[in-house]
Amino acid sequence: MRFSAVSHDAPLDESTSVGTEARSWDIFRLLPPPPDNIGKGFWHDASLQLLKISTFFILFLLTLGSAVVAKSSFFLMTSAIGYGGRNMTICTDKIPEAKINTVFISNKHVAKWVWGLYMALCVPELICFIRCFHRTLFRNVKRPSALQFFTVLLVESLHAFGVGMLVFHVLPDLPAETGAMISNALCMVPSVLSIFSRKAAKMTLILIIFDVAAAASQSSGFWAWPVLVPEIRKHVLVICVSLCLISLAWWQNFVHTNSFLPPIRRLGAFANCLSERRSKTYVVVSLWKSGNKILYLRMKFDEIMQRDPFGEKLITITAKNLNSTQINHFLQRMHEFETPPDPRQSKNKVFGSEELEEKPRIPTTKKPWNPDDDEAIDAGEYEKPEKAKKVDPNPVKRNRREVVEEEEEVISAYQVYDDYVELNQFTSPYDALWIALIQIGSVIICYHSSKFACKVMMQRMGFALPIALAVPATVAFLSTTCEQRMKDPCHMTGILTKELFWQCPAESIGMWDFYFWMSPQTWIWLTWLVSQLWVTIHLWTPKHERLARSEKYALNYKKSNYWVVPVRLFILSYYNGAFVDQSLAFNRRRDDKAKIKAEDLELENEESSQTYETIGPGQIPKPPPSVCSVSSSKIESGLIRDVASSADAITKIYACATMWHETPHEMTCMLKSIFRLDEDQCARRNAQKYLKVIDPDYYEFEAHIFFDDAFDLNDYGEPVVNKFVKQLVEKIDEAASAVHQTQMRLKSPKKAITPYGGRISYVLPGKNRLTIHLKDKNKIRHRKRWSQINESGGGTLLTSEIQAALKVVGIDIPGYQV
Repeated sequence: MRFSAVSHDAPLDESTSVGTEARSWDIFRLLPPPPDNIGKGFWHDASLQLLKISTFFILFLLTLGSAVVAKSSFFLMTSAIGYGGRNMTICTDKIPEAKINTVFISNKHVAKWVWGLYMALCVPELICFIRCFHRTLFRNVKRPSALQFFTVLLVESLHAFGVGMLVFHVLPDLPAETGAMISNALCMVPSVLSIFSRKAAKMTLILIIFDVAAAASQSSGFWAWPVLVPEIRKHVLVICVSLCLISLAWWQNFVHTNSFLPPIRRLGAFANCLSERRSKTYVVVSLWKSGNKILYLRMKFDEIMQRDPFGEKLITITAKNLNSTQINHFLQRMHEFETPPDPRQSKNKVFGSEELEEKPRIPTTKKPWNPDDDEAIDAGEYEKPEKAKKVDPNPVKRNRREVVEEEEEVISAYQVYDDYVELNQFTSPYDALWIALIQIGSVIICYHSSKFACKVMMQRMGFALPIALAVPATVAFLSTTCEQRMKDPCHMTGILTKELFWQCPAESIGMWDFYFWMSPQTWIWLTWLVSQLWVTIHLWTPKHERLARSEKYALNYKKSNYWVVPVRLFILSYYNGAFVDQSLAFNRRRDDKAKIKAEDLELENEESSQTYETIGPGQIPKPPPSVCSVSSSKIESGLIRDVASSADAITKIYACATMWHETPHEMTCMLKSIFRLDEDQCARRNAQKYLKVIDPDYYEFEAHIFFDDAFDLNDYGEPVVNKFVKQLVEKIDEAASAVHQTQMRLKSPKKAITPYGGRISYVLPGKNRLTIHLKDKNKIRHRKRWSQINESGGGTLLTSEIQAALKVVGIDIPGYQV
């Protein structure tokens, strides 16, 4: 029973309510239940803080570790290509009699690393192709014009050319440590565009000065680096051109429509148009780039297209400057290795008790092997150390002499010469494939961990900081590893194969050494690093929404045409496998959240009449106003507008619930939740309307209740609502009074007959809409709520905004036409 302090003899006063004049005997009030604090306390809060801190560190270590592994493995493959046609010093565990063991790496040994690099560069492009092709099939994205398509094709082709020249023709000839430093010099074009993209403000001049300093630091690789580091002078032209072409791919993120220069503003508008049509463009461009990169390979076609490039190949280990004793010891060790132990030997014989009989050295008549000799046998052509038997079509014509000559051409497991020996072994099969897969997996992990950090508002610790430290950590690892390799040739042989290691400088100095920081190359690298930090300073001030999607689509409307506009965390649809950290940093959107302006909300068009009334002494309700059940008046202020507006980014929440034979308590609890949402939305709207406060979490709200089996037949056979619908209508005022803590009564709803039954539309106190859909089982089948109600209603259930949005993204609504 509901009690109210109503006196019919009191004068009429619309401003009087129970909340303003409470009576001591009127104590019956419906208040919300107290919050449930069971299980919460100090340890609960401490565990949440500990979980949050742990997540910060896990994201930081995951992003940084994956970036370092990706860059290190990538430069390992470029170093392996650089060893082609050269002798490489390896560990002395194979021929310990010599102080130095060397191995000659032929081009056939390098082919597998070329394919590994090609895979690392093409996998991100193929992922981009799959994503864009999926969006093209299942979303209504706009088709690019000829100018837009060929602009993107030209820019991406130049970018692919720069990557191919740098990766296949420059980095293999440079130490891995230097290659890691060069990756900080990839923002020449973004640094120049940042100068002209500043908007007019008080601090514009100071910011432009810093931009000019960053651009000058990036250009130091053109003039200062060749002068101070003479070793790279032969590659300086290719390095400068490739670095500029690589940085050209991220130009769209560094042109702004608010620039003080009109050409830059037009260029920014053109970049926004490219974003609307990127999906269909990159279906073709991504495949073009993957095929285009094969043209920049370093080797000949016949060497690249050999059979089974990842399989095992014969390789020769050479030990020079050996004396007679060392050679005899080597022969004796090889003989013991080839001869299995005799199990019939006496068990009482103590190992090493008998002196080994020194056999005379067998002289050889073979001349030393020279790789430049035309008659020399290339070890890469042999697949097995044993004799390869061939089927002769004319075995009768073969004589004994030919068989003997064939047996003499078989290469043995080792060769002995006057002052050196050679040991033939096989390379590890599929080692290049495994390194390539590790690099690809690390790049994917780095991308997804960075994206997750941006979504959960941990961008500074989980993305910006590890991306900034990726190159310094890689340089520290490579310099320290090269320093240890110089001291111990067997360093890391337990992890890497004997013929695989990073290229190191002639004099390797660790990063923790004083002379490392006095090197001119180190100072140039530090200027590159600082300038990159300045160009990517937007990473430290994120403005995106919580749980933002990397591929979010907004609906745009103009002249009865609907299309989807992508709003991304990242500008481009792909990332670079060679330089994943720089690619993610320059690709991260600078203006990643639309600024909702209060004047764009168009709140003045809302219904200004009161949608509820408080019951005070002597108050008589007024007749209910006419309430339109369809939100056609809100089309201009919703998601669809004739002109693009900042309010297009407003989130709209549709709360949907189903009912059948719920109890009064269950109905009341559900209605309370709806009224609390209505109250919160109304407070946010009033703050923006009257106080001009920009709420980043502002949303619009609408509630729908689907009532199943809502009708009964009266004595005349006419459908009437059942007792559960009446019960729900009665509980609406009770739930509103409980949430607002005063006796309230909503204005009478608008009732309508629909093809699926009926509809009751309320306007809540916060001016949001609550619609109750009543299903008649005689007009629509059982167990069908949303789908068949929508079909039979001809689209009247959904508002025009969400209908158009669903239609655009590929969900066809029966009975609805745009």
